Amino acid sequence: MQNPFGPNRIEYESRPVLWFSQKSREISTAKKPIFVSGTRGSGKTSILRSLSTIHILEDANLAKQVGILPWYGVFFQLNETFSPLIDNAALTLIPGPIRLDPEAVKNRQFVIFSHYLELKVIERLLETVSALREEGNLAYTGTEDRDAALEIHREALHFLEIAGRQDFFGLGELRRLVSRYIDNCFNAFFVGSEKAREMFFATDPGSLINKVVKTISPLISGPAFACDQPLQFKIMIDDCEALTPQQQQFLNTIIRKTRGEVKWVLAFIGGIYDTIRTVIPGQSLSSADRDVENLDSATDSEFAALCQNVASLRLFYALPEPLKNELRRNDPLTAFSLKNRLGKMSVNQIIERVIESGSSEGRQRLIRIAEEARHFFELHVTKAEREQFPLNSKARPYVEGLALAQLSEDVRTKPERGVDTVLLKRVIARKQGWAFLEACRILRLHEYPYVGHQMIIQLSDLCIRDFLDIMGAIYSEEVSGTSPKRLLEFINSEHPVNLEKQRSAVTAASEKKLQGLQSLSQPFEEESVRMVRALGRLTSRLQTDVIERQAATTTERGLFRINRAEMRALATGLDPIGTKIDEILRRAEKDGFIREVSEKGKLEAAEHNPEANEITVRLHRRFAPHFQFSYRGPYVVNVLPAGRVVELLLNRSQTAEEWADSVLDELFPPADDLGLRQGSLFEVRDR
Repeated sequence: MQNPFGPNRIEYESRPVLWFSQKSREISTAKKPIFVSGTRGSGKTSILRSLSTIHILEDANLAKQVGILPWYGVFFQLNETFSPLIDNAALTLIPGPIRLDPEAVKNRQFVIFSHYLELKVIERLLETVSALREEGNLAYTGTEDRDAALEIHREALHFLEIAGRQDFFGLGELRRLVSRYIDNCFNAFFVGSEKAREMFFATDPGSLINKVVKTISPLISGPAFACDQPLQFKIMIDDCEALTPQQQQFLNTIIRKTRGEVKWVLAFIGGIYDTIRTVIPGQSLSSADRDVENLDSATDSEFAALCQNVASLRLFYALPEPLKNELRRNDPLTAFSLKNRLGKMSVNQIIERVIESGSSEGRQRLIRIAEEARHFFELHVTKAEREQFPLNSKARPYVEGLALAQLSEDVRTKPERGVDTVLLKRVIARKQGWAFLEACRILRLHEYPYVGHQMIIQLSDLCIRDFLDIMGAIYSEEVSGTSPKRLLEFINSEHPVNLEKQRSAVTAASEKKLQGLQSLSQPFEEESVRMVRALGRLTSRLQTDVIERQAATTTERGLFRINRAEMRALATGLDPIGTKIDEILRRAEKDGFIREVSEKGKLEAAEHNPEANEITVRLHRRFAPHFQFSYRGPYVVNVLPAGRVVELLLNRSQTAEEWADSVLDELFPPADDLGLRQGSLFEVRDR
């Protein structure tokens, strides 16, 4: 039995387990086109597939989640051959004299693009309708099948030649004609054959789909479909970032021209798709024409719900049918409790567990700090105010004690001035991540315990694929062998997985992500590795080595602002083309190794765009256990000198670690008062 949390890429799964999330439900009822944006692994493809009618009706679990269908969904995934196909088509079909007129070329490219895309969607629609009829989900008669196929041919696809008798012609045969036509055009376009001009039949962009849907709509009837309202047709197109900028405008134009019950749902990597421009003069897409759903802006609670449901579904359907009767909760979405199995623990409770299980010389120091904090609250904070702080009996207030130790002497030693509980609560809340790191440093831990439900959700960084990787590692640590009984025990148990096993698995998953970058066979892979290693060490040292007592709430640094215009100017000699650094950053962001936290799209904007000269990035939080920085991610911006970034990516005079150390000293020169600098995490390892 394979690990139920892998593979974590839906394209590699023969029968993916899908969850019809609240986001999917909202999109299913939307009256406008929806653009779904998110990083790789954020769940875009899963949302689109969960709206696909063929996927729903062939998956009893998904059908049960969805219920009655008030829409018909067609899922289509773009591929890497799409863009070069259109480019070759333009060269083949556009006469020589017209190629000198850029606007005329653009108009013809639009027609070619629309014609091909619409036919691919129609091909998929006819294929799924025919398949659902064969499976008994649609009950239209043979006569209705023939009449619909002939009407579509007459009104929309009349350029396709019907061979043989029309008595036995139906939607299945029409689909085969469409497929053959697409294949012939593809071949002619690809090789640049003159025959392409003879076989290609230009159509008004956006018209084919409207005509086909109008004819197909009356056939979509059955127990799975709503009958009390007009049926919407959802056209879901995945991987839209594969389109060129001009093709994106073409697709937007088709969406703008589409009317009636046809609604588009596009998915793409955030910042790499133009959600506004069309090729219609004076017209663009606005919020009145479409809505944009950014999965990267999901709240922690929304992402936690996604993780819970996806984990439970995967485990439930990995269990053999005979054993499902032995589940404590025989329901796909609640069979497994993520909070119970990972443990819902505060930072104080994690520190307490580490102290209880070890004999580190730092134990007594942390206990003393916590007891002093408890004493401070008892003396200077009213009972009602104390209830605002997590001073529970399950663990000593280590975080509160470490935070108080960073406050000024006036606050801690002059109670007659009163304690600003609102400010104190805010300071403590913002220092959770730093306090965790500081406690681990005091305890001199070699590997830090990034464990528990909250931390693991945070480390996943709103990426369901990273969450599944981490859970896969935890499952491998906890479950030995391939017996289905062990899987049942893993699901049914109400006790948290051993913290040491969690720590080991999470650390391994963090290191695996870095190894994944090192093993990529892509341009600039070596530079990308250097960048991640350098920013990882710099983030860790910024969060643990530098403490400014006047700014006790600004410990979680690690947002890096970079001026790309200055970098390009400085990199002229080392990078004649002037695009290498931009490509390194873009590639790392696309593959989920860094996150852009400036306005989305700046990293992908054209080099000459002055509004995109400055970008802000950070490392993915899954790297936190490897480099030992805050599991919550940073919130304080540091400006990286452009010259130093050029040195890192284009000059090998320093190792990544040496570069990070030297940049740290530039940003925060060593203080004369050693009390203002803590010992490095990296020095602790050597003790």
